[in-house]
Amino acid sequence: MTMLRTVFLALALPFVLAACSTGGGSTAYDYSGAWTGTREDSRGFLATETVTLTQDGSDVGGTWQSVSSEGTFGGTVLGVVNGNEVVIEFFPSQVNLCPFRAVLTRNGDTLSGTYAAFNCTASLSGTITISR
Repeated sequence: MTMLRTVFLALALPFVLAACSTGGGSTAYDYSGAWTGTREDSRGFLATETVTLTQDGSDVGGTWQSVSSEGTFGGTVLGVVNGNEVVIEFFPSQVNLCPFRAVLTRNGDTLSGTYAAFNCTASLSGTITISR
């Protein structure tokens, strides 16, 4: 992890997570486990996503992998649960790739919503739907 990314995470993530968990982030639903589905970016590229989460109260973390015609990528995730909404930040293992933040809503055992790159010069966004 680059020094700049480390400093950014140390400074920004607590504020993002605190803002998202306002109003009580506890949940009776357990988000732990493997989630799979698809992601489509603003350029029309489709990818198969696998996200493996662990949960501690309203905090989630884990790993992710994306497989598409562009290749296989992956890394770590950090996020927070607030009722049926989950905000997850995806941090690629490859330092030249952009991290992105997804705001997902749970409906049964499916999470779906939008994502956008952050802390990056590229302007990438799209939708993601994962289920278990």
